[in-house]
Amino acid sequence: MRQLELFVAKNKGSPASRGGVKIEEITCRSALQRPPWDEYTLNPYRGCLHACVYGYCRMMQRFEDDPPPWGTYCHARTNMPNVLAREVKRYPPKQVMVGSVCDAWQWPEKHFGITRECLLILLKGGFPLRCLTKSDLIRRDFDVLSQYRNMVTLGVSLSTPPPLSLLWEPRASPPEERLKILAEAAQYGIPVYLSLSPLLPGLGDDVDSLSALFARIRRLPLQGLWVDLVHARSGVWRACYPLLAKRFPKLLPLWRKIFFDRGEAQRYAGKLRVRILEAAVRSGLRCRIDLKGYEVARRCGR
Repeated sequence: MRQLELFVAKNKGSPASRGGVKIEEITCRSALQRPPWDEYTLNPYRGCLHACVYGYCRMMQRFEDDPPPWGTYCHARTNMPNVLAREVKRYPPKQVMVGSVCDAWQWPEKHFGITRECLLILLKGGFPLRCLTKSDLIRRDFDVLSQYRNMVTLGVSLSTPPPLSLLWEPRASPPEERLKILAEAAQYGIPVYLSLSPLLPGLGDDVDSLSALFARIRRLPLQGLWVDLVHARSGVWRACYPLLAKRFPKLLPLWRKIFFDRGEAQRYAGKLRVRILEAAVRSGLRCRIDLKGYEVARRCGR
């Protein structure tokens, strides 16, 4: 614990340390989770210091007793590599989503290194990986991911362009940095994808904004582009409402409809689908595009 205290003190200038955060070491009884879809998930941390306002992962707080505010704490599952080493001997190999309800490369990973250990265990055990992050710490693991490039896909997540990103995801690496990560990973031969998760309604989801973004990424060798809608899950509306009311009051009716009216949400998704297709054609983006679980276009621009 003394080493952790020194690490936190040394990194007081880190964006993740501003405003006060609490980092604790905990243990886990299992490492690989088996959701209904056909892949495992791995989350070395509980909580996420990126403090994304829209973060649907805050729904995991319902399993905690009196949790602190979302984005102010991170619990490191320090025994996960040992648990995982036993599980890979018992479970049949299939794809693992690394970081489904946390960012596995968030700030404390610099100290603990849990994610890196788990990557090596999984890859050596024959488990393909799908990694998703908003952290530039992922560069540290390019050596491992490139060594097993045939078993890995690496994605970064964007939600809104700067400077709006500072409001909605204040402690994540800047969007510009995340796009650089994709370009650098591709140079290492690592397959890459981009996830717009979630694309925030009224904040960069228009054709012009999407076209500008797609034009910037169209030369990347993307395996795919995934677009997710804002999640109407536990605590998300309550978290988003104050920021919307203060900075974007004109968007409140749209967001309220999307959160609380299934029909309106489906209509919004349909309109967004059309805008995405138009932006892809306009920008010349050519890759598989998926909107919340169903394919929008396989080869855009043709």
